[in-house]
Amino acid sequence: MPAPVVAFVGHSESGKTGYLERLLPELTRRGLKVATVKHVPQHFHPHTPARDTERHLAAGAAATVASTGDALILTKPFTAEAPFEEIGRLLGDEYDLILAEGFKQSGVPKIEVWRQGIGRPLENLKSRVAVVTSDDYPGTAPRFFTLDDLSGMADFLEKGFVQPQRQRVSLHINGAPVTLSAFPREFMANIVGALVASLKDVPPAKWLEIRLKKDSEDVSS
Repeated sequence: MPAPVVAFVGHSESGKTGYLERLLPELTRRGLKVATVKHVPQHFHPHTPARDTERHLAAGAAATVASTGDALILTKPFTAEAPFEEIGRLLGDEYDLILAEGFKQSGVPKIEVWRQGIGRPLENLKSRVAVVTSDDYPGTAPRFFTLDDLSGMADFLEKGFVQPQRQRVSLHINGAPVTLSAFPREFMANIVGALVASLKDVPPAKWLEIRLKKDSEDVSS
């Protein structure tokens, strides 16, 4: 499985981006490696050297990367919105936590950021696990945090999402995730861990990745 994902949602101008800007330093101060995903309008393009990469895609490239010297910008077209499983797989398993901004319709746990004067709380929001507000929230939620309680929110994320998934095992076949029960997860972790430990001059593995690509003739035989 990829790193745990939690989405911060709310009305436009609710302060989601500003809140994440203040929360991220608290998480990184604790030694957590955090990745973020931002939901943006369709056909949005950042200010990057995109003209040539767009020509590559138009010519048939399945994906393209723009290297700017201090960043790599991946463009991988999808016919529909990419599921979080695919986003997590692209990011890799090296992260402790993935924080998303937006994605109200997704099935991942969600934390609503709300302030008075921007509208009613989000309706029919699935998997709402907490609300961040310093105003009188006209609704119910499992947990409440004020905008300034960054330490409390960091505790909530670390204890509720990061620590339960400190050790993760994921399996993808042909790009699709395969659900594993406890026994095959533990079995695979032990076997792969023992194999890596037997190799010479290999440092202890904090995280590792094994990919096997087979020829189509081998698959059919």
